[in-house]
Amino acid sequence: MRHGWTLEKQEWDLLPQVVDGTRWSKIRLAQLYRDHVPKRPGVYVICVKIPHFNQRLFKSLYNVIYVGRADKGTLHDRFLYHCNNPKQEIAMARQCFGDNLEYWFTEVNPKKIAELEARLIDCFGPPANRIRGHIPARIRSPQPA
Repeated sequence: MRHGWTLEKQEWDLLPQVVDGTRWSKIRLAQLYRDHVPKRPGVYVICVKIPHFNQRLFKSLYNVIYVGRADKGTLHDRFLYHCNNPKQEIAMARQCFGDNLEYWFTEVNPKKIAELEARLIDCFGPPANRIRGHIPARIRSPQPA
């Protein structure tokens, strides 16, 4: 999987179509804040600021490290999972960045969750995601063996 922001303009051109109308909230990724996360389906993004840098440029840098969805469970469930039993990449991010991880979330119609998650992954290429958002494929006519 490619990591980092895409340089494909068409990916960025498609993003506003799926992001328009969403309302995002942000909390620190720490169990103390669990009551602020809704028990509803949606999409979430884990972001980080570079810790311990006071130089102007580095204080301004902020990046997406993981994009996920809550369609079989809730945003609250996924939040608790990442707090209590994070997958290896999120655990590594916690070791690296400490308590600077932030959990951004938005409630989304379940029919639109997969599309929003995929577009965000395709645009931002988060390093902790193991899969791409969309897998380019074509369906062709069957060919005899």
